[in-house]
Amino acid sequence: MKKSLAIVAGAIMLLGLGCKSPSQMITEKVLESASGGKAKVDLDGNTVKVETKDGTSEWGGTKLPDNWPSDAPVSPGASVEFSSSSNSKDGRPSAMVIFKTKEAGPNVYEFYKKELVAQGWTVEQDIQSGDGAMVTATKDTRALSVTVATGDGQTDITVVLASK
Repeated sequence: MKKSLAIVAGAIMLLGLGCKSPSQMITEKVLESASGGKAKVDLDGNTVKVETKDGTSEWGGTKLPDNWPSDAPVSPGASVEFSSSSNSKDGRPSAMVIFKTKEAGPNVYEFYKKELVAQGWTVEQDIQSGDGAMVTATKDTRALSVTVATGDGQTDITVVLASK
């Protein structure tokens, strides 16, 4: 009788888990507990989402963040390797995306310089050095920086977007 009850209880628990593994659910609960119950944590594959009274954060994704603005350019042919974003309750979103591409670094750098201006951004800094380059720009209440680094036959692009 006890064995049957344990099997039924285990089946109910597994049905309640949905697609999450027990280790994911335990990790979520440990992180929520570590915050004193002040954060809701959701692990989904390689993505972590945290929600508190101050806002939400998500990191570890391989797609553009939901809050990625349409006027923040993305280099053609680049793939998202990592992304993170946050949305504060005071309306100040931020995001970071790391892209990889086979396109040559100087071409990527020129694309961002040209496209930022075309999208209404004001280029504040423009730095080139060896296999790397950086462009920073502002628009309205936002700041954006693009770092381009070339090596091992690929170009890494890091774009950081923040509210001023």
